[in-house]
Amino acid sequence: MMTRNLVHLFILMAAMFAGSSMLYGQDSQLTLENIYSKRAFGQRGFGPLRWLKDSKGYSTVENNKELGGREIIRYDAQSGE
Repeated sequence: MMTRNLVHLFILMAAMFAGSSMLYGQDSQLTLENIYSKRAFGQRGFGPLRWLKDSKGYSTVENNKELGGREIIRYDAQSGE
């Protein structure tokens, strides 16, 4: 009897797991086209760093000791300045 209950419990847990993975799964398929052409899995940046829309540079948030605060700084990707 206990073995039968364990089998039912296992089936119920497997069904719940399968259902939840379908509900919370990603819509995008993991293909080379989605990764490189469509950039379906890309990020705009990491941490406080963000690439600018023209892709020629990036902005980040840095401490300004003179002002005693933080400010947004833009860097050119080619020159690094």
